[in-house]
Amino acid sequence: MIDTIIVRIHSSRESIERGMKKEVVKYYNGAKLIFRKSHLKLIGGNSTKINFSLSKFIQENNVEDVPREKLNIGVDAFIELLNIPCNQILLSRVDVAHSFTMKHSAHHYMSKFDMLDRFDKILSTNGNIKYVNKNVTLSFYDKLLEMRQHRAAIPVQYKNLSNEILRYELQIRNKIKDVIKYDSREPLTILALKDDRFLDLLVESWFGYFKKVLTARVIDLNFIPSVELLQPKDFSKLLQYKGVQKYGAKNIEAFLKNDVRDAVVRSRIRKSIKNAKEFASTIESRKTKTDIRGFAIKVSSVYYKKLAHLYVC
Repeated sequence: MIDTIIVRIHSSRESIERGMKKEVVKYYNGAKLIFRKSHLKLIGGNSTKINFSLSKFIQENNVEDVPREKLNIGVDAFIELLNIPCNQILLSRVDVAHSFTMKHSAHHYMSKFDMLDRFDKILSTNGNIKYVNKNVTLSFYDKLLEMRQHRAAIPVQYKNLSNEILRYELQIRNKIKDVIKYDSREPLTILALKDDRFLDLLVESWFGYFKKVLTARVIDLNFIPSVELLQPKDFSKLLQYKGVQKYGAKNIEAFLKNDVRDAVVRSRIRKSIKNAKEFASTIESRKTKTDIRGFAIKVSSVYYKKLAHLYVC
C-alpha cells in the first residue's frame, strides 16, 4: 500500500487553509466515504508541507491494502479538499509498505538480516531494523507491537490473530524519480499516485530492495558439521564464514576500505568471503531455509498481485 506521503506547496499555509473545503464525500462500491479537512495537518509559513498516511486518510488504518480504484478516489478527494490546482501539489516523499502474517515472531526473521551494501543498518532496542542511505530507508518491524505501543485501533481480522505481523516498508525520502527510474521531465505531483506506470515502478523498487536484503542475510549456522563430512578446503570456508559473522561484515568492509590499499587484493578478499558464504548456505539448517523461503514466497506473491493491479502496495 501507499502509506506516508509528503507533499509540498509553494503557497502560504494560511492561504491554503483559508481556501480548503471542510469535507468531501465520495463513494466506493456503494459505500460513502467522507474526507475531512480535520484529517490533515498543514505545516509551514510562506510555503506548506503536508505529511500524512494516505492509507489512513482513505480507510482509517495502514495495515490493510488499498485497491487502486479506491486509492484514486482518495487522491481525488485530497486534491478537492485542498481546492487548488493539482500541479501545485508536489510529491516529495512516498512510502510503499505491506504487512505480512507470519508463522513465527517478526524478530525470528529480522534476526537473519545482515549488513546491506551502501546502506547503514540501524538496529533498535526492540529488534526492529532500518537500512538507511541518503534517499531511501528500508524498515522491517513488528506491526502488531507498533499498533499496541501507539494505542492504534487494530482491524477486526487481526485482533484474535495468533500469528505475528511483519511489516516491510520502502520509504523514498528524496529523488523519487531517480530511485524508481521514473522517466518524466515534469515536476512530480500528487497525480503520479494515479499513474499505473509510477505505481508499478514503486512496487518494482519495493520488491527489488527486499531481494537485496534477502541476498545479504545471515546464514544460520548454529553447528559445525562433522569434519568427516567436509573436505579441508570446505572446512576452511566454513571457518572463514564463522569468522566474518564473529567480527562483523561492517567492520571487515571498513578494514578493507581503510587498510587494504591494493584494489586487486581487496577484490580477492571480497570474492573469498562471498564464496565462503555461498558454501555456508549449502549446509544451513533446513528449518531456517524453510522459514526464509516461506517469507520470500509471501513477498513474491504480493509483488505479482500488485503488478496485476489488484492492489496498490
